[in-house]
Amino acid sequence: MKKITTAILSMAFTFTMCGLPGCSDSENDVETVQPNDSVANDPNLMPGTGGGYLFLHMTNADYGRLFYSVSRDGISWTTLNGGEMISRFYNGHPGVCRGGDGKWYMISMSSTEQPYYPVLWYTDDLITWKHRDLPSSMQDLSDYKENGHPWSTEHGWYGAPKMFYDEASGQYMITWHAGRSDVTLWTDEYYHSNRTFYTLTRDFQTFTKPQRLFHFEGHESLPTIDAIIIKSGSTYYAVYKHDTWFDDVWAGQDGLDRNCLHIAHSSSLTGPYVTGNKIYETSEYLEAPTVVPSPDGKRWYLYAEAYVSAGKPYRMFSAPSLDTPLWTPVTINPPKARHGNMLRLDEDTYMNVVRAFE
Repeated sequence: MKKITTAILSMAFTFTMCGLPGCSDSENDVETVQPNDSVANDPNLMPGTGGGYLFLHMTNADYGRLFYSVSRDGISWTTLNGGEMISRFYNGHPGVCRGGDGKWYMISMSSTEQPYYPVLWYTDDLITWKHRDLPSSMQDLSDYKENGHPWSTEHGWYGAPKMFYDEASGQYMITWHAGRSDVTLWTDEYYHSNRTFYTLTRDFQTFTKPQRLFHFEGHESLPTIDAIIIKSGSTYYAVYKHDTWFDDVWAGQDGLDRNCLHIAHSSSLTGPYVTGNKIYETSEYLEAPTVVPSPDGKRWYLYAEAYVSAGKPYRMFSAPSLDTPLWTPVTINPPKARHGNMLRLDEDTYMNVVRAFE
């Protein structure tokens, strides 16, 4: 196996072939970071017993690149790797899930220039990431029409794809949002057209035809973005942003608050989903939600980016159940982060990541 090693910033990268079916030597590179055994006097970086949280995110200065922050309690956060990016090759909005094979997966996009295509990233340990191209047809919406208007995924950041692994069916659900292709980008009309779509796969080789995920009764034209799926018990929950432009906040003609987060629920992975509770009554614009259990497993922690507030900080809310409208704001010390995804890790995995990037 060929290996080429080079130094970028303080990291050492190793390029090799990937290990998934259908991947060849010519497919994308791999990067890894040499472990650093020193641990500072930071509680988030010191050995413990209960595991912790890993936040995979971007920053405002390096939008679309991959950074790591960690926390023992979900309240106080430390950015790893000296605040430098984990990867120069990743390009997208991190949305991570752990699959049935024990690997972690996420989707990025190919570049910041069209034509875009999706890229699959995967890792055994959250330290060494490999990636390979996926077919553009996975997110092809050329057959989707709504009131005669066409939709396309090839806008913006390729729909900020998120991933969920469904143990019950052994399938991965990839969700993303897309808007009308016959209107001007980043206008009110475009934001009103955002819809959430999904495809299913078992092996990242074969994908189901993309379908629209939400068909809320009485709210068929509801614009949604940044949807994530969570399962608790036998119920599937979808946390999403009701998306419109700034002037529309608190003024939804459809009777639902706009530019804020809602939770829908369903007994089936693919729906139908019933629109439900708003996360919290706030005048801030929130998006990019991520949800994890509390350290003791008795509550849920929800984080969201206040993307127009000074510093664009992440906010935190807590609730005893995903069914409740009673989400309580929690004061935290967030990292300098934009659009990301959190994972709850066991102690060994947590400390391995800390030691690799501390």
